Amino acid sequence: MEEVVLVNNKVAKTTISLSKNESKTIVVLFKGSSITKLDLRVELDGQGAHAQILGIIIGKGNERYTLNTYQIHKEAHTTSDLLVKGVFSGSSKLNYRGLIEIAKKAQNSNAFQQENNLVLSSDVAIDTRPELEIEANEVRCTHAATVGQLNQDELFYLKSRGLRQKTAEKLLIAGFLQQVIDRIPAGSIRNNILKACPMIE
Repeated sequence: MEEVVLVNNKVAKTTISLSKNESKTIVVLFKGSSITKLDLRVELDGQGAHAQILGIIIGKGNERYTLNTYQIHKEAHTTSDLLVKGVFSGSSKLNYRGLIEIAKKAQNSNAFQQENNLVLSSDVAIDTRPELEIEANEVRCTHAATVGQLNQDELFYLKSRGLRQKTAEKLLIAGFLQQVIDRIPAGSIRNNILKACPMIE
């Protein structure tokens, strides 16, 4: 059975190691803290290990978040898949650095990193830096990062169907974050995330 691990904004630094054929889902939640910094290292130490890293960041007011993720592939035939989504309003800020590191002997590894941010205020500041360090030659490794605003055409469509501005915005935000929620295995951690983020219930 796959293990699900929750890392919240009370933890400053953590390392999670996976042994041979082990599978884990690591869930990161940042919400409601004035200043938070997390260094998350996920080390795939055994062949066939798989890590899924999921994150939700809700920034409001003048909250400051720093998230550094490290997907460290040490052995062959390992996989890691990271998806982090953030929603930011007020003058909140995010600094994100995501490193994928694949060792020379970690042949036939597969690593993916996706970090998407939704900006609701012109005072929000986002700095996102995906990085790759690959020593093996038989690998598949990709990354993507985006910073954007609510789609005005979608807002217009929802409002034309009778929804108020705030309701339409909430619905689009929920849809944006739902991709993360859908990938969290059913259980207490998923339920806790839904309770902490009422806009995606």
